[in-house]
Amino acid sequence: MLLSKLEPTSHGVKITLVAPATLWSQSMLRNRRDLPNDFEAKTVVAYLKQCGLPATVSTSIAGNNVEHTFEWPANLL
Repeated sequence: MLLSKLEPTSHGVKITLVAPATLWSQSMLRNRRDLPNDFEAKTVVAYLKQCGLPATVSTSIAGNNVEHTFEWPANLL
């Protein structure tokens, strides 16, 4: 990727990746409604789970950016 940005949200964090290596395949698989290859999101969710923080992730793709928003219950932190 060319750049990444991490921003806090009210109940989680948002990670923006600019031109990640998997951008094309993530876009194509999303359009086909196939199994996503969002390895970076899966890694973060697995890490948070090991830390005892059950998180969900939503992903959006716009232009060259992939944005993952990770959220967890407000009462945990």
